Amino acid sequence: TGVLFWFSSALADIENDFKNLKFLTGCWNGSIHNTEVQEHWGDQAGATMLGASKTVLGSELKSFEFLRIEKTGTNVIYHPYINGKQTVSFKLDISTENTASFVNNKHDFPQVIRYEKKGNELQVSLSGQGKKMTYALSAIECH
Repeated sequence: TGVLFWFSSALADIENDFKNLKFLTGCWNGSIHNTEVQEHWGDQAGATMLGASKTVLGSELKSFEFLRIEKTGTNVIYHPYINGKQTVSFKLDISTENTASFVNNKHDFPQVIRYEKKGNELQVSLSGQGKKMTYALSAIECH
């Protein structure tokens, strides 16, 4: 019964960790070095959050990403598809009502993707191998 209790407790933790990601839902916009960044996140229906991001410089699209966060049996996994191609996946490491940190220590950069909501602002941080990039996105109305 100890193993069964541990397993059901771990599943409850995963459920709560996934529910905490609700703060990402919505539309976000900001700029980094004259480059506009937009990020949009859908709801958690189907144990999956879908997102999209694009980076624009002037009138030129610099990059785009399709994003998927899914709750699996015992993990919450972040899958970025950079310019439409799947790269590596990141496992949820820390989750609170306003913070999420996804980690893949085997990846070169980033190794950590961190989101933190502060009021109407979403701070995004990418770090690893001694490098760090942080930017802020503001909540905007979704169209």
